[in-house]
Amino acid sequence: MQSEPSEHESQKEKRTRYIVLLIILAAALFLPVLVIVYSSPYYGYVQVMAMTWIWYSQGRPFPVVFPFFIFMVISSLPFTFMRLVFVYMVNRYYLAKTTKKRVLMAGVAAELQAALIFNLPYILMFILAPGQSMYPMYAIPIPALIIIGYLIFRFRPPPVQKSWVEDSEKAGWWNEEVAKPAESEAPQQPVIASDETDESEDEEAREEETGEEQPSGEWLKETW
Repeated sequence: MQSEPSEHESQKEKRTRYIVLLIILAAALFLPVLVIVYSSPYYGYVQVMAMTWIWYSQGRPFPVVFPFFIFMVISSLPFTFMRLVFVYMVNRYYLAKTTKKRVLMAGVAAELQAALIFNLPYILMFILAPGQSMYPMYAIPIPALIIIGYLIFRFRPPPVQKSWVEDSEKAGWWNEEVAKPAESEAPQQPVIASDETDESEDEEAREEETGEEQPSGEWLKETW
């Protein structure tokens, strides 16, 4: 249920996250989910249900804990699995992979899930047969889990971390700075050779071809 911690998470932040998850998981397993009230002219009772225990009002001062803990949890999952989803969302919230709003929405769904499932048959009966006399059971949710989660978020908020979206945007090629060319690497202006340089180069080329020394342009100018 826990995902890998982000690379920016320190040891202190990881320890805080584990403590918060342990508290939220214990609250999801052991805090009451809802109260079921049944009343009729001849019989009535109150029942408090959690994921791991059930309390009845018929002369039982202590909650009834089933001997097989895991079987009780599995049998209650159809009514309470959103509580484990809430624990998972809290973990993602402290890893900066989701928002506080989504976590609180998961908490509201976790608190209303069991009550809606228990009350849905009686709601349908009331809509389809409004004049029929019946003595329904009323399931009232107990929002203990979301209250615990809200208090933890308020007094022990997650550290400010960059989400994976911000990290990917920062590492994008479009954010790389273009290196400016240095002044020393500026392109140099081409040097234009003079006419005298061209003439001397032509004379040297002719000397190499004929093997004879050609009169230079300076000597010809002096002669004329």
